Amino acid sequence: MSGQFNHPTPANSVVPPGGQPRQMSGQAAQQAIPAAPVRNLVKPDALFLNRVSDADSSARAATSGAQPSVLSPTKQALPPAPAEAAFATYGEALAAIRPALVWAFVFSGLLNVLLFAGPLFMLQVYDRVLASGSSATLFGLFVILLAAYAFFGIYSLLRARILSIAAYRFDSGLSARALAETMLARRAGNKADTGPDPVRELAVVRQFMAGGALPALFDLPWAPLFVVVVTLIHPVLGALTIAGAAIVTAAAIWNHRATRKPLAENAGLESSTQRFAACAQRDRELIHAYGMAGDLGARWTDDKRKSLLLLQNVGNVGEPVSAFSKAFRQFLQSALLGGGAYYAIQGAISPGMIIAVSILASRALQPIDQIVGQWSSISRAYLAHRALTDSLGQPLRQKGDGFALPRPLGHLTLNNATVLAPSTGGEPRYLLHNVSFELEPGAGLAVVGRSGSGKSTLLRVIAGAIAPHEGQALLDGATYDQWPGGTLGKHVGWLPQRVDFLPGTVAENIARFSPDARDDAIVNAAKVAGVHDLILSLPRGYATLLGTPDQPLSTGQAQRLGLARAIYGDPALVILDEPNAALDATGEEALKKLIRHLRTSGTTVVAAVHRASIVDTLDSVLILNEGKVNAFGPRAKLVAASVARESAPVPAHSSTS
Repeated sequence: MSGQFNHPTPANSVVPPGGQPRQMSGQAAQQAIPAAPVRNLVKPDALFLNRVSDADSSARAATSGAQPSVLSPTKQALPPAPAEAAFATYGEALAAIRPALVWAFVFSGLLNVLLFAGPLFMLQVYDRVLASGSSATLFGLFVILLAAYAFFGIYSLLRARILSIAAYRFDSGLSARALAETMLARRAGNKADTGPDPVRELAVVRQFMAGGALPALFDLPWAPLFVVVVTLIHPVLGALTIAGAAIVTAAAIWNHRATRKPLAENAGLESSTQRFAACAQRDRELIHAYGMAGDLGARWTDDKRKSLLLLQNVGNVGEPVSAFSKAFRQFLQSALLGGGAYYAIQGAISPGMIIAVSILASRALQPIDQIVGQWSSISRAYLAHRALTDSLGQPLRQKGDGFALPRPLGHLTLNNATVLAPSTGGEPRYLLHNVSFELEPGAGLAVVGRSGSGKSTLLRVIAGAIAPHEGQALLDGATYDQWPGGTLGKHVGWLPQRVDFLPGTVAENIARFSPDARDDAIVNAAKVAGVHDLILSLPRGYATLLGTPDQPLSTGQAQRLGLARAIYGDPALVILDEPNAALDATGEEALKKLIRHLRTSGTTVVAAVHRASIVDTLDSVLILNEGKVNAFGPRAKLVAASVARESAPVPAHSSTS
């Protein structure tokens, strides 16, 4: 990074990483970095190795002089996914797929009407064909039956396709909203995410829509048609069918009431065990280093056993009910055959009606039997539906009401910002309490204090990662919620204590996964942060995958790469949480030069520090103690006051004998 801050700047201008040129003059212009074409910064073959597997496409790009993208090694090789409309609420998503569900219900009606073809065919065969001995009649009836079942297959396919496409549209249109709700769960009140996960609940509802339970529910309202026909054949047989349906329905209701509570408990416990497993996977190195694998495995196994025990309890109730339902349906079918034979002997019905009654009654009970068999998935989908109704029932408040504010200059103000710790039922505990200060554009603030004094919480509030319970943070006089959704983050760079990367390439992570990111802006941000050479030394350069268990970065390298991500896009405000914690002397000197460069270009910098080596790059100091401001002011003044206190003479105490 040495020597990057003293190049002459053409026309006294500077192009910050990913931003617009700023006019500068004098000494400030001499310290700025000129934007250089990406071809002068790095060899294309080093950056874009293994971009696209298609050799012809690569040859065409080289011939035309086009520059491939570094964002993803496979993005250009894959066709774009079809765009789907995004839904703001769960109710809006349901309303959008309601026509598809109506059509699926209509096709269910047609399918059930076509199912009369089988009983009618048997009725005609036994009562007409066998009596007349006409092969032509049998052949004609068979052709009609074949046509009916052909339409049955077509309508079944159409219903399945309608439901699968509706499920896809429902999930794809609501997935972004569900993910946003998941990410904002912690931000709202700074509470731990212990409730249902909207993304997981959305998957449950989608699987229910595309599975076999929903068609069974659509078939259920048409079941009375079969009962009515059986009743028309003979009232006693109809009453027997109704009684059988009532018994099976009563068993289903009892099954629902008996399994509702354990299913709800299992949903919560399953969510907890999944979060536990995700955390264990993330911290697997720490777990193995401490020898905690066995104990944590026992803990997770115990929770998993509790979850499985609840499912087993559900099965202990549901499985006998399902078995009873199937056995009872078989018994009822035989009983109806016996009853039909009795009334045929009496001359009340024809022999063909015996077979027709058996088939019709079986069809009337089949949806109930299917619902009982899939009751656990139906109940789980109902719980997911309720959770999504609560969590996604209202649209996210659109920040700024869609009004685009101008690019901020970096004027930061905090007014009585207060953050409470998650409630444990006792007295409220303050993480921050009435913190107020103001910084002009280009200012530098060092936040100091003991561990647990609230430094990281303050920086999270400034970055917009969490919202204060009381008070407000303002950037250029506008509260954070006045910025249209997503635009504020483009003007803020944040380096947290723990630097994590999302699954994607180095370039994608530096560019914050922006689809409009330019290669030269990504490389420029890396060069300003002093990690360009480090990135080129990685196995695939800017195409190296991060966010995976085997990502090739040390803690210090990850922190330096996080700096590149923080300064990408020319942010007006940069927040650094102990940025030199994992840096050596060379990296720390590079960090000091970076902070001076950012401030020279007009960027406001706020840094929480434990080591005082970078304090001299900042002009103000804020001292926190137990979430409260002990002192705030110019660095030189506070340092002088501290020196004066330490050098003050100790007052003499007289002694008496």
